[in-house]
Amino acid sequence: DLTQKLTVVVYKPENKVEVDTSKEILYLEKGFGTFNLDPQKYFKTDISTIPIKSKVVNEAAGFQGTMGVFSFLAVILFFITFFSTKERVKPPKEQKTNIINDIKDLVTNGPWLLLFAIGIISLSYVSIRIGAIMYYFKYYVQDELIVSTFLLSGTIATIAAISLTEWFSKRIGKKKVFIYSQLITAIFTASFFFLGSDDIVLMFILNILISFASGPPAPILFSMYTDCASYSEWRNKRRATGLVMSASTMAQKLGWTIGGALAGWLLAIYGFKANITQATGTVKGIILMMSLIPAAGSLLAAVLMTFYKLDNKTMDKIEYDLNLRRAEVETEPFII
Repeated sequence: DLTQKLTVVVYKPENKVEVDTSKEILYLEKGFGTFNLDPQKYFKTDISTIPIKSKVVNEAAGFQGTMGVFSFLAVILFFITFFSTKERVKPPKEQKTNIINDIKDLVTNGPWLLLFAIGIISLSYVSIRIGAIMYYFKYYVQDELIVSTFLLSGTIATIAAISLTEWFSKRIGKKKVFIYSQLITAIFTASFFFLGSDDIVLMFILNILISFASGPPAPILFSMYTDCASYSEWRNKRRATGLVMSASTMAQKLGWTIGGALAGWLLAIYGFKANITQATGTVKGIILMMSLIPAAGSLLAAVLMTFYKLDNKTMDKIEYDLNLRRAEVETEPFII
């Protein structure tokens, strides 16, 4: 038997009542703290004698309020972005907008097509891993209460890494930063496969390392999309930055959609059923979704990036030629 403080959660159809014990009690099963039946049978002591304080938690209202706050802040940020953004590189004065030609330029833009595929793959594996986190802690670690701290630690690491992306890119180039980041992410993510259910500290350490390593690829990918826009202008003598960037966001949407769908399909394949004790194979499948499966996606993204040709040297050449062209000095483009 173990003695420790325990939060008892009793579920009702319309809400959830949290009963927070104010003294230590004995319980029979390690990690057991959530149940739908009479809780007394799980304890040696008479829990009716334990001083408690309870509160009603309305989860639906909580989610609604949270999304309301996010939406309010998003609207403010959208307006700030709109009014503070200025067009610094304008299309040639003689260019006439033709959506058919713009789309043709886009679908024949080799570097952009490659980045589009990489974007889908990158967000798909991230979506699978994120989708598995709650199941991993609920059914493998058997401690859902630390999920929020787990996610927060990763978010802080990601923000720190993003702030250093420009510094890394200037020293070794965007392409190398992306490849190295994905390779490191793959190694650390795969390491989750070997963790035991009680290796909590290692889980947090690896998650922080994964989040830090996976931070730079997102901003780098978007900066590469702008390089593709410059390449398209240099190659076709037409600039369609808006179409290039807006079409690029489709990779984000497809990545999250495909990844979310794959997560659901994988859970079904592994025989997952909610709120019951999972079979050994199901738990192993959830572990794979947290480790080897997303690691494979990260590795694939790194491999594909090796075929990307718009490195720093090439972009310096393109920008030089475009500056000359904008000064009405034409140069002959070549196709990558």
